[in-house]
Amino acid sequence: MNIQGLLLTILTITLVVSPLSIQAATDECPIVLEMEAIDVAGVSHRGGWDGVYSAFNIYGPCDDGAIAEGFSYSIMTLLAQAWESLPRLSELLQNDSQFDKFLFRHIDATASRDELQTIISNSRNCLANYEDLCGRILVAAEEAMRNL
Repeated sequence: MNIQGLLLTILTITLVVSPLSIQAATDECPIVLEMEAIDVAGVSHRGGWDGVYSAFNIYGPCDDGAIAEGFSYSIMTLLAQAWESLPRLSELLQNDSQFDKFLFRHIDATASRDELQTIISNSRNCLANYEDLCGRILVAAEEAMRNL
């Protein structure tokens, strides 16, 4: 490869990689933490609400771009597929107002129409004693549905 080809390759790699590292890398989210967050945010639902809460506590400062989409995916998956875990979610939200803000920010239009419809249906068939939380989830899910 000649020098011109090498320079073109380096420039191409720089243009592709730079936006990824600029995305969330800040003083609060150093690049190492950002790289970990990219791997964790979208699979944090596997640990249930405790997994999402743990990821929020560790990687919350990196909540932007692809990482934010991963968090949204995890939250929407649990709301659609693990509704019976609502009592644990309620417990976590009552004890951490920052997690409450985080959670509701991630009930968004990154979910599919079917997933949002399931969440809306779940919210309308609320578990006893969780009506306030269900109402808030319903409002957020309906807003997300309008934004699709």
